Amino acid sequence: MTSINLRFRASSVAGALGSLFFRVVHERRSCNIAMPYSIYAHEWSVLRNCILVDSPCSERGCFLLQIMSRLEVEHWRLLQVVEHLSLQGRFTVEQVRDAYFHPMADVKLKDFVEGVVSERRRARKWRMAEVYACVYRRFFRFLPDAELMMSALTPNLLKRYEQWLRADGLSANSVSFYLRNLRALFHSAVMKGEVVCADPFKDCFTGQVATRKRALTFEQIQQLRELDLSAFPKLTFARDLFLFSLFTRGMSMVDMAYLRKTDLHAGVLTYKRRKTGQLFQVAWEPCMQNFVDRYPSAADSPYLLPILTLSTLIDERRQYISAGNHINERLRELGCMLGFQSRLTLYVARHSWATLAKFCHVPLSIISQGLGHASERTTRIYLASFCQETIDEANLEVLRHLALA
Repeated sequence: MTSINLRFRASSVAGALGSLFFRVVHERRSCNIAMPYSIYAHEWSVLRNCILVDSPCSERGCFLLQIMSRLEVEHWRLLQVVEHLSLQGRFTVEQVRDAYFHPMADVKLKDFVEGVVSERRRARKWRMAEVYACVYRRFFRFLPDAELMMSALTPNLLKRYEQWLRADGLSANSVSFYLRNLRALFHSAVMKGEVVCADPFKDCFTGQVATRKRALTFEQIQQLRELDLSAFPKLTFARDLFLFSLFTRGMSMVDMAYLRKTDLHAGVLTYKRRKTGQLFQVAWEPCMQNFVDRYPSAADSPYLLPILTLSTLIDERRQYISAGNHINERLRELGCMLGFQSRLTLYVARHSWATLAKFCHVPLSIISQGLGHASERTTRIYLASFCQETIDEANLEVLRHLALA
């Protein structure tokens, strides 16, 4: 057991500044590690072993708060040193002191994130590159310090970041999204030996909370289908693309965008879900063919739907993102026109297919496999896999209720 506590030593000269140091105790031996900060005796609490700040808004108060923040980082560094040494076996307080004054591997957060983003882009993992870049931009808004080291991500700093995210109006799941991905970056740095393995995220919320699922009823889908949009071709395309997603078991925008004409063969649409790499097969129904007939892609285009034009990989990615944003903007407009309480997006089609399938008494296990839920591990292990015909029948049952097959 190792203890690390901040201590204050008053000056022998009355009214002079005293010194701050950390006392490290391990296996009944101790050593002091001096800090380059000095305070007056009346600024130290003997009972609580901490710095006292009487006037946080004063110049001296701000200075003391800065010292406290820096000491927090140094305390965390010492904890990381201790954890690193403990993984190697027995150690002494002298080794703790030596390791502290000869820092282990560390890297700037900004430099590390930029490196990871570049790696993901080279691997064509565009989505993860965008996520990590977005996560860093959000954290930089909270703490605009381009020189911040990975080792400076302390538990208290991250807890303040979590509170800042909540104060910024983010939902619990959105807060978790930013913290989870920041944690993934930190763990990646640990694996690469850029930082030691102490986990500063242990007190942060990185879970998921249940949310109200957004799904349309049969009646709402009928309203959407029957809405006269003849004067608004862009709204019409957004509405029809939403329905195509619904017809194909809630296919995502990215998968629809990258569908190729060669994916459709002998009445079966076969594609790999870009998020998971999972192979999907969807029985091709007349309602799907009607959409393709109504919106044919260019004759020289390899894509089944007129969303992307053949270009470089980066340009195609930008086209997909732009198209997705425009489609969802128009769907939100359609939702407002119809008075839907929940915001209408392409992702609602996925929720809607699952809800409608359940309404049609399709077993939950088949719905899970139809959606390709990798997280439904228990369901998959318990019930094994269903044949493709069973899943296609489930989709056909939904289409029958929509009077499309």
